[in-house]
Amino acid sequence: MINHNIIRNFTEKTDGEQIIIEYDCDATAVYGLGERYCSVNHIGKKLKSLVIEQFCEQGEIAYLPMPFYHANDGHGVFVETAYEVDFDFTEGHFRILMSKDAEYKLNFIYGTPKEIISRFIEMTGEIVLPPKWAFGVWASANRWNCQKDIEEQMEYAEKYDYPINVVVIEAWSDEATFYLWNGSKYDVVDGGEFLKRENIQFDGPWPSPDKMIEELHKRGMKLVLWQIPALKELDPGQVCTQHDNDCAYAVEHKLVGTDLEGNPYKIPKQWFIGSMLPDFANPKTKEWWFAKRQYLLDMGVD
Repeated sequence: MINHNIIRNFTEKTDGEQIIIEYDCDATAVYGLGERYCSVNHIGKKLKSLVIEQFCEQGEIAYLPMPFYHANDGHGVFVETAYEVDFDFTEGHFRILMSKDAEYKLNFIYGTPKEIISRFIEMTGEIVLPPKWAFGVWASANRWNCQKDIEEQMEYAEKYDYPINVVVIEAWSDEATFYLWNGSKYDVVDGGEFLKRENIQFDGPWPSPDKMIEELHKRGMKLVLWQIPALKELDPGQVCTQHDNDCAYAVEHKLVGTDLEGNPYKIPKQWFIGSMLPDFANPKTKEWWFAKRQYLLDMGVD
């Protein structure tokens, strides 16, 4: 519903190439559009709601965009669509652009920022908050790729009285399964079976992660292990039989997303090219995925 006291001169049309939605308003600040590092107030900017993977220095692009914004004149807009959306927030005149074939629903929401965001959450689903400790100070570096590095960081935190609540380890896994510690030894199992802690022997860069986790917890630190929600296409020359078994099982039991022809969808460009995506809308996928990682929780990973 359009509130004509706030939204003026509203038009919704196509020029044959794209859908053009535009209107006048008195907003001098506009917020939202998902995770953005370019600005808080987007007034005067032209931004895309499009997933773009870029490592560091993202500028105005985003890999967690959301076609939702709210302005300081009491209105918000949620463009309910799976298509790319362009936003032009010229002060006094807002434009929303999509391809002519885009399927969408335009939702106007009014009220205070709290009321607008609350209504948006009602439309899209209640947010499940992480535990309280997740809002503390996180420490992470991609170069920490062995147990010695983490133990060193613990000592630094104590030496400099730095209050670390969470340690995040990115480079901990085998870069194939993403659930086995790099350098660990195990007997390969079928893709539908699950390794347990007692099935795994640790060696190499992570000789005793159990003790490391215990020491982190003694110091009041939680542990988060980086994950990639994909079944990776291995690099040329890279071999991992366990990962091959997992991928074969996931395809056979329809645990991955598919294209329009019903074949496993594979990431076409950017990062992890050729990898399959688990279909987490399928409860069986969620159960299988986390069962593979249950031994990590049993070890004390937070």
